[in-house]
Amino acid sequence: MASMEYPNLLIAIRLSGLRQYEIARLAGLREGRLSEIVRRGSAAPREREALSQALGIPGERLFDSEASW
Repeated sequence: MASMEYPNLLIAIRLSGLRQYEIARLAGLREGRLSEIVRRGSAAPREREALSQALGIPGERLFDSEASW
């Protein structure tokens, strides 16, 4: 299994109770783009901010490369 660049993002998505497409919509992203970010990382600063706001979790926590939930 490949390591994930943002393990906390995946945890936050799962704990949110929302489906990935709903979070993508809230963040103004295509669902496919959110999937890419979850799998491969490399989120742009604007995407990080949008996901942070959509999930209500500080970006520093969401985009830490170490799982810290």
